[in-house]
Amino acid sequence: MIGFLILIFILSVGFQCFWSIRETRDWANPVVFFSAIHCVHNWIRSFFYCFDDFYAYGGVLISINDEQGAENLLRNLVGQWVFFLIFWGYRNLKKRRVENSSGWWELIPGQSLVFVILPYGILTILSVGLSFVFGGPGGEQALTGTTAFAGFWGLLGVRPFFWIYALVNSGLRKNFKVLLFTFPVELILAGGARKLLLMGLLSWLFAYFYVQIKSLGRQGVISFVKRGAMMLIPAYVVLFFMAARREARGEGISIVHALGVEFERVFSNPLLIFKPLCATNSESLHIWCAELIEKGSLNLMYGKSYIQAILNVVVLRPFQGEIANWQGAYAFKMVAYPNISNHGWDFSFSAEALLNWGCYGFFISFALFSWVFSWLYLRRDRSLFWQNFYFLFVAVCFVSFRTDATALLRFLSCFLLVCLYARIFGKDKSFYHVPRRRYGSSKE
Repeated sequence: MIGFLILIFILSVGFQCFWSIRETRDWANPVVFFSAIHCVHNWIRSFFYCFDDFYAYGGVLISINDEQGAENLLRNLVGQWVFFLIFWGYRNLKKRRVENSSGWWELIPGQSLVFVILPYGILTILSVGLSFVFGGPGGEQALTGTTAFAGFWGLLGVRPFFWIYALVNSGLRKNFKVLLFTFPVELILAGGARKLLLMGLLSWLFAYFYVQIKSLGRQGVISFVKRGAMMLIPAYVVLFFMAARREARGEGISIVHALGVEFERVFSNPLLIFKPLCATNSESLHIWCAELIEKGSLNLMYGKSYIQAILNVVVLRPFQGEIANWQGAYAFKMVAYPNISNHGWDFSFSAEALLNWGCYGFFISFALFSWVFSWLYLRRDRSLFWQNFYFLFVAVCFVSFRTDATALLRFLSCFLLVCLYARIFGKDKSFYHVPRRRYGSSKE
């Protein structure tokens, strides 16, 4: 049954991506991006499970059988089609085709980068210095949402968004200085900012490929493949390192030993070279959440976790009172593993959909997410700001689908804060101007 559902998944994704690219004349549309996000987080492990038992379900405190895995795949397949149908309906409702954007965009002039790099450097120095003095924010997970407030460390956590902003907007055609300066620093700090590191790399990659594909006809296929390999290989190396680091922490071994184990596995079974792609897969968590709901151990929240996520952007957690415990990850944690404080199984978009609407109404979250994604896509070409925000939103979703709505909105709000800072102090006159059309546009 799992193999049959995987086949339907592949055919569905192929059709939906082909239709969306043909309809929008743009590969960087919500259907393509969501299909990739959905695959990595919600069904790629089942795909490899069809070929090797190494990818069997695990990582949770319950035993899972194939029947539960098939039921979860069916729910995610419904979610895939709900997202697509909402996107299709939203486009028809608007009665317009999205215009193609300019090739490369720059939110701030090169000389204004100092307004971004300077505070980034100050926050990084403070973060490193305080880590030596006070030992950092700590590795234990808070037992409740109320005690999860990070205080001053939350402010320091804004620093990688300065890096993302400067990296994406410095351009790639001639300026690698920002990357060379910031990447080693963020790699050193990856223990506490690995998700932010990945967001920065992804947002840069998406923007890069967006302009390169537009100019594919002029530069040739071979040149494009070479440039793509230069970007994707380092990204895979980062994922491989993160997968080994996660295993090292879980098994209580050194990172060097964990890397050796990973290499031995790949040499013994080449199929395991794809293991890092499953590092963010959350299928077992979805099944765990569904089982608790069906047993009556977990009460449905009917949208309360999303309300808390929105409030969390404008109201500090210490002032939220009981509302802080509406956060999806903690609402689940307090039932699933209330006595464990030094380990987290994270959370996910699909699990939060189940937590709010149950095993039969989960698709509501997919519909809402599709509407938001489609709305951002239609605004993408209205200004330089919206172009940048769209690609950052996609990058955040690639990472934050393994978190809850609170974390996703917190990441986005931090980036918006950095954009506002650059807008005020960078004195960028073109921040909200419509970009020049270098490659033309299409209208219905």
